[in-house]
Amino acid sequence: MFRSERAFDLQKLEVFMGGLLEIYGTQLLRYKGILNIDGDDKRNVMQGVHMLMGGEQGSAWKPDEKRVSVLVFIGKNLPKEAFTKGLEMCLV
Repeated sequence: MFRSERAFDLQKLEVFMGGLLEIYGTQLLRYKGILNIDGDDKRNVMQGVHMLMGGEQGSAWKPDEKRVSVLVFIGKNLPKEAFTKGLEMCLV
């Protein structure tokens, strides 16, 4: 599981996730998350299976709510440290 109170840069995240799916797509059984995207007042919901990924906007963040991104990856032989470092590089 990956968790951060910092927002994601959407372009960096899209590039990283594309590379992740290209390399580890067959090993990723399931992944999902609620994302705080820089400049967006709504949650972004991401989910996928193997190399199929989708996303949509969710409800608006409440004014007094902490904007926390949480991602979960379920798979076989996934390098947790590489996933974590890569996601951290996508944060603003």
